[in-house]
Parts: sequence; structure tokens; C-alpha cells
Amino acid sequence: IGRLIEFFSHPAKFFVRRRLGIELPRDREKTEDREPFDLHSLDRYSLEQQLLDDALDGVEPGSALDWVRASGVLPSGGTGGVIFGELCGNVTEFADTIRQQVAAQAQPASVISAEIENFTLSGRLDRIRGDTLLHYRLTRLKTKDFVRIWIEHLARNLTEQKPALLFGKEGEGNEVWVAVIDL
Repeated sequence: IGRLIEFFSHPAKFFVRRRLGIELPRDREKTEDREPFDLHSLDRYSLEQQLLDDALDGVEPGSALDWVRASGVLPSGGTGGVIFGELCGNVTEFADTIRQQVAAQAQPASVISAEIENFTLSGRLDRIRGDTLLHYRLTRLKTKDFVRIWIEHLARNLTEQKPALLFGKEGEGNEVWVAVIDL
């Protein structure tokens, strides 16, 4: 399932990596020669996603300040505290929106294996809460998010008919947007 999602999310990258065996180098980030006073956008996204995962599992986002500071991505001093407070507010609001529609209890991963003519489709679906397949991004949704949830939803529905939800931010005011997928 993972490779199918990888292919449909970015076919050219899949072809170069999987068929040609070429790993293209990533651009290296330049070393900063000054003190950072803001979070890099990828660090912000990564922290928000981790805090959101924890919040949905019942962990208060504010309790993670020590490990976030220890990771070195937050600016030091009061600026880091202010940024962390903003992250926690975003995470708490988004988690509350998700909890209104989905059971908070995470379920064990679901293993999918299906024979379709000459092919075998197999994989593991990790983000199941209650009976709902759940994906979320505390940022604007991308096409690959819709592709991932659709393929995972179809694979899951080979064995059991259950709904899927995709949460993300959309619009000028970054309102929470929900896609409900149910066959």
C-alpha cells in the first residue's frame, strides 16, 4: 500500500528511485551564522504534528516544553516560550475539532492483504481511531494527502466497510477543513 501511495503521490520520483535506483540528493540547508528568532516552517510543521499526535492520545501539549527545548529547534529564552505557546494553542484547537468527530481511542494497526488477479496488495494502516481511518495535517492539505487517504480507504474497504476522515487547514483564515470518505 505504501508503494502504491508513493507512486500516485509523485510518479516521476517513484520511477527514478524504485525503477532506476537513483537517489537524488536533497538541497543542503545552509548553516545559520546568527541566532534564530523564529521556527523554520518545516520544524514548525514537524513539532505541530508530533504535539497533535500526542494530544489525540491524551497528552497535554504544554507538557512537552522540556523535550521541545532539548531538541534545539525552538529559539532560546522568552521567544521560544512564546512560539511554543502559540504551537500549543493551534494544536489544542485542532485536536478539539478532531475529537468532535472521531473517537479518541487509537486502535491497533490493521493489516491488509488482498489478492487482486495477478497482484497482491498488502500493507498496514496505522491511523485508525474507533472505526475511522484518520489522517490530519495541521497545515494546508496537499493533493498527496487526498491520494493517501483515498488509496488507504479503498484498501481497507476490501476487508471491512468503514469510513475515513481527512482533516486539514484551508481558506484564507485557515479554517479546519474535513473530507469525509465513505463508500
